[in-house]
Amino acid sequence: MKNYFLLSLTIICLISWASLSAVHAKGQKPDIVELINKLKPGSLKKVNGKWQQAWLDDPDFGGEVLVDIPNGFASFSNGGTGAGGVSHDFAVYYPSTGGAILAHNLTDDRDSFKGELKFYQLKDNQLRPIDFMLPRFSCRELASLETKELFYANPVIAKLGYDPVLPGYRLPRKGTTISAYCDATSNRYNIMELLENNSKMSYDERADIMNAMKYPTEVEFTWNKKLGKFSRKQNR
Repeated sequence: MKNYFLLSLTIICLISWASLSAVHAKGQKPDIVELINKLKPGSLKKVNGKWQQAWLDDPDFGGEVLVDIPNGFASFSNGGTGAGGVSHDFAVYYPSTGGAILAHNLTDDRDSFKGELKFYQLKDNQLRPIDFMLPRFSCRELASLETKELFYANPVIAKLGYDPVLPGYRLPRKGTTISAYCDATSNRYNIMELLENNSKMSYDERADIMNAMKYPTEVEFTWNKKLGKFSRKQNR
């Protein structure tokens, strides 16, 4: 009887420890679905075995919903009708210390280009905005020599004090590396408007500059789990 009691007690302790460990593990490493729903409650759920999102209020949004829990990635995208589209991508990063970090990347080129990459960290069971985590860079760094000569050396552009070409970002479905790229066509409306300020240039001249703009390289940022930060790799 004594041995049976000790065995039963041991089993109960093991079950309790396993349950507590599971809760603890879940609390330390929430998955991508939990984090998205903490950022915006009710945004992602499974209905009849399929993932559905309620992130966008647009009733016409009928795009794809991709959820990859093991790899900590999710994406809601709509290619539109050929005149641009919109996508929301999410990736989770787990630092060695501190709460999980959620990256949210919005890309919208249905009209003028809009790209926003934001970071949030789990604290006190809430996702809170944190500072931009990637080292800053300018698209000018990635431009071809011809682009620098035709576009960035243009007096109208040179005196701006900022780079009018906005970078885009790719969050990883696998791995933890974030890629940054530049594409002038995404910024076409903004760029053409800026060049229009140079009244000496005809439309064709402005269009020639626009069409010649190339950004042949990209930047990669690698995640350091121990330090809880990203560092920049060489251009590729």
